[in-house]
Amino acid sequence: MDLQEAICPKCGGPSPTGDICGKCRASDIEWFTCDGRVRLVRCPNCNSMRDNNGWNDCERSREDLEYEAAISAIHLFQDIQKPEISIKLEENSKNRTFAHISITGLLYNEPREGACTVEILWQFDSCDRCSRYHGNYWQGVVQLRADGRKATPEEQERAKRIAYQAEEELQLQGDRLSFV
Repeated sequence: MDLQEAICPKCGGPSPTGDICGKCRASDIEWFTCDGRVRLVRCPNCNSMRDNNGWNDCERSREDLEYEAAISAIHLFQDIQKPEISIKLEENSKNRTFAHISITGLLYNEPREGACTVEILWQFDSCDRCSRYHGNYWQGVVQLRADGRKATPEEQERAKRIAYQAEEELQLQGDRLSFV
């Protein structure tokens, strides 16, 4: 280091701009945090998942959901560059998994490395739809009648097809509480 180079006012080391160097800036910053626990709520009957917006159908595997939950538990400082995250899942029981997380990245061109563990708790709760369905809750009962006679089997089948088609359209529109 020669006399013409700028120095860091905190450590006395070289600084390209004359301000606090990247090493000193990075040493004072909590560059990541991890939530200690994440709860995932799943319906044991239909495998729907509950989130902040209510119940949603879910076709993803348990392992995929655990990886996503572990990622959501990590909070990185905004200036981290090139973050790399490694997750190792350890299933402790049917209702509990531990995600061991290793994180690396650059903060003000200084390499950073850290680790944390996130506990993923599985809770099982019947969704609104399954709760109503298995509790024999019916919004209404449709009666099929013919004029002065019994309805034929063909008429009964046609009425069933119409009911199931109406239910399918409601399901596609996002109405989870519709069932026949």
